[in-house]
Amino acid sequence: MSAAQSSARRNNRRSREIFAEAEKVLVGGVNSPVRAFRSVGGEPLIIERGQGQYLYDADGNQLLDLVCSWGAMLLGHANPAVSAAIADQAQKGTSYGVTTELEVQLAQRIRRAIPFMEKSASSLAATESHHERRSLGSRFHWSRPGHKICRLLPRSR
Repeated sequence: MSAAQSSARRNNRRSREIFAEAEKVLVGGVNSPVRAFRSVGGEPLIIERGQGQYLYDADGNQLLDLVCSWGAMLLGHANPAVSAAIADQAQKGTSYGVTTELEVQLAQRIRRAIPFMEKSASSLAATESHHERRSLGSRFHWSRPGHKICRLLPRSR
């Protein structure tokens, strides 16, 4: 093993302990097959927190987050403005199961940013998203320059 390889090796004793406990209560020790490392080798990460572009594991190792929570983390982890807005909204409630004014405002902002998009739909789960696509008859269209790229929902009739 080279000096570079040994210095790159991280302390992971606590992460291993937590993962051993996770294997007792979670299938494969993870909540999502995407997080399982068996097929690619290595050990799953046990993350304690994130700050900016970094994640910190249960052993205190700092890791550059190149995965970005499998989505858009444009402002990084624990951005102060985002954290304050989340805390403010959490005081009002976190999920209602019905439309809110904030949803309408978000859809309006998205439409301003993507003017060719007529309407949008949001969902928290793939099942919900699939059901919406089928029930609303939405289609995704590729097109040539100067034409609509996609239409998430059919036009209002």
